[in-house]
Amino acid sequence: MAKKMSITRDWLAERAAVSPAQVGLQIDEQQWTYQELDGLTGRLARQLNRLGVQPGWPVAALMLNSLDYVRLVHAAARTGAILVPLNSRLTIPELEYQ
Repeated sequence: MAKKMSITRDWLAERAAVSPAQVGLQIDEQQWTYQELDGLTGRLARQLNRLGVQPGWPVAALMLNSLDYVRLVHAAARTGAILVPLNSRLTIPELEYQ
């Protein structure tokens, strides 16, 4: 089977392979290892694929900084989608313009 081509590296998967038990993300008192983040990200990437997200498609995100945002950044890259982060401080009319 041919290897899937990508214009971006899957940095998180590479990091999980090299140091799976190392802490990759800490938010307040919660920590996730690179292996845990890689697994969570893989599940989200598969969900995006099941929803029909294709390489090159924009995926808008109106989110605060969180574990879910980190997962989405990496999952979008894995699917080849283009993440479009929206500023949570914008008003509704400003968001509609985006």
